Amino acid sequence: MAVQKLKPEDPETEGLVPTTREDALELMNEIIEVWQPSHQSWLLNNSAKVAGIFATLPAIYLSLRMRRMFGLDKVSKMTDGFMYLPGLASAGAPAYAAHSLYVRDDIVLQESDCSVCVDVRSAAIQVSSSLILPSILTYGSAIMHASRNNLRLVPKSLKGFVMLSKGVYSKLFVPLCALTIMELLVSEGLVRKQYTDRVVLMGELERRYTLEQQRLQINENQF
Repeated sequence: MAVQKLKPEDPETEGLVPTTREDALELMNEIIEVWQPSHQSWLLNNSAKVAGIFATLPAIYLSLRMRRMFGLDKVSKMTDGFMYLPGLASAGAPAYAAHSLYVRDDIVLQESDCSVCVDVRSAAIQVSSSLILPSILTYGSAIMHASRNNLRLVPKSLKGFVMLSKGVYSKLFVPLCALTIMELLVSEGLVRKQYTDRVVLMGELERRYTLEQQRLQINENQF
């Protein structure tokens, strides 16, 4: 018993039941959700959550680091922390949704013949959602926050804004490189483990199905 993508003219389609992508994904999700032992399917059930959590970590770091860089930790109120929610939300939510739709579901249905393509896609999603968007939004939030507190470092011109931006991101260059490597490793690990878990799960499912058919055949022969 397996779900696989085949062309109509493929000889392997003989005896198989055609279905839509949505129905195939629903069937696979039902199998994975109730699979026992649960550790074999844990990552297939939770990979999007893991991607979202790891994507949020750089946003948290950037928010705290920029607060210190702008001196906001000394003058801001507790309620001003809500200004950083856009940066945090821009990391976790997109990473969760995009990983689920374009990485996890692809692996479950084996839609892409090239696993490297899935690796690249996953890496692009993870890095863009965890670093690119949060770094822009947390910087913008810090500027707005500093302006509200009338801090002198807030630029008054475009030239001043460019110079300030260069100074801020030059200080963040090494941490951003380290965070990028971390996110790439997370992405690679998630993709490889999900491919491995799917192979194990499908192999075990086929084995159980075969054993059940043999048991039914023995029962029929006995009667």
